[in-house]
Amino acid sequence: MYLVYNMIHRNKKAVVLIYAEWCGHCKRLKPHWNKMRNYLQGNPHLEFVEIADNDINKDAKISNLNGRLKPTSKKVAIQGYPTLLSIENGVVYEFNGSDRNDHKQLIAWAKPRNKMRNHGTRKHGGITGQFIGGSRKMRKTQKRRKN
Repeated sequence: MYLVYNMIHRNKKAVVLIYAEWCGHCKRLKPHWNKMRNYLQGNPHLEFVEIADNDINKDAKISNLNGRLKPTSKKVAIQGYPTLLSIENGVVYEFNGSDRNDHKQLIAWAKPRNKMRNHGTRKHGGITGQFIGGSRKMRKTQKRRKN
């Protein structure tokens, strides 16, 4: 089941919370995590993963997350509670904000780093082709040079 799950969700950014029910820091973080999660819930490029210390599938979930990583990337492991991680493009990122109890910092951290993903063919200001990011002015300049 986790192998199939991994293949389906490989291209999504995973935002991970590893927590313990008994941990005071986790209890303070949880409302801010929920606000962030509710705010970003509709983003099709994000997936939220919560792993509790008493979760019977804890090891399988961590193994699934590690299966998404590049061979050179640091592996996901429980080093303490709470642990906030994100996995994007096969690389693990730890929360590096100054206050994890600020949902605005969590939102900024959780948003996909590569906002301009390749979403197929789009038309922008007379330019048709693969939309790969960059400024509109730059793309128009490139289009003129080709003609």
